[in-house]
This record gives sequence, structure tokens and C-alpha cells, in this order.
Amino acid sequence: MRNGLHQRAASVVAAAFRGGRSRWPLLGATIAICGFCLLIAIRNISASAQQPADLSSPLRGQSESEAPAKSAGCISCHGPTDEPTMHPTKTVHLACTDCHGGNSSISAINADPNSGDYKSAKEKAHIQPRDPVFKNRSAVPENVYAKWLKEPAEYIKFVNPGDLRVAPETSKPAAPPDVMQLKRAPFQTA
Repeated sequence: MRNGLHQRAASVVAAAFRGGRSRWPLLGATIAICGFCLLIAIRNISASAQQPADLSSPLRGQSESEAPAKSAGCISCHGPTDEPTMHPTKTVHLACTDCHGGNSSISAINADPNSGDYKSAKEKAHIQPRDPVFKNRSAVPENVYAKWLKEPAEYIKFVNPGDLRVAPETSKPAAPPDVMQLKRAPFQTA
């Protein structure tokens, strides 16, 4: 669609300059360019108006004490190795499961990481992949290509809440218009 708009504007400008007998070709070109800019502005405004902002998200009003309470199970295992929150400014109050999913009510306090109880708790707390190649990994393995695309959205969200396939859901508390802009970016539409 953009190419069509660009071509129309270019032809109008060319026609304005071509008019040899016209006294004001520059005025015609200026009007054409202003009209083109107005069309783009209207298109962008209407596109952003179609994206509903979810200001009623239950996570927006989450207090500073509610987020850690909802993350207690996660922090019981990940606390020694990770920060209590992934947000370095400490101004965003979200529980681990708000973005990653999983079951934060499962806890493995003081359990030996090699014990059966720990492994069972880990399996219950974490979203499990369909394909066993992804099991017990903290990152996507190399050379899996399309296998990753076959995993369910819950697992994608668990591993990478910023993946654009699940970002509209996971970023609702943060910035949905930004995510929607990314989905329309040129590198996403190819």
C-alpha cells in the first residue's frame, strides 16, 4: 500500500513540474506533498485508533507487595541465581508468572537440586515443551529451526515472553502500542 501512495505522490509532483505553461509549478508540488503527508498522518492515526489499549489490565494496579507474593515459588528456586525481578528500575511490579506463565505456587525451599522432590517440583512449576529436544534447557538449542515454531504459545511465553508471537499478551502491562508497531515493522512483514 505504501508503494502505491508513494507512486501517486510522485506522479502528482511530476505532473506539477511538467506543466511548462503553468506559472506556479512549485505551488502545485507543495500542495501535492502536503496532501501526501496528510494521507500518511490520517492512515497512521486510524491504525493506532484500531489498536485497543488495555488500560483495564489487572496487572496495572498490582502493588509492590503483591508481585513478590505471586513470585514466591519461583524465587524459592531461582532466587539464589537470579534477581527477584527482571526489571532493573524496580518501578515495574510484576510477578514472574505475569510474563512467563508457569505455576508459582510450587516451591522447593531447601530441596537438593539432584533430589526427586526437586525435579518433580520443577516439572510441575515449569511449562513443559511438546518436543523433548527442548526439555531441561534454559535456552533454545542450536539447529532446531522450525521445531521451535511448533511449540505451544504457553511454552514460548515461558521461555521468551518477548517473542513477538506472544508479546501482545505478555506486554499488556507495559506498552501494547509499541508491540503492535513492531509487528508492523518492515522486518516482520517480509
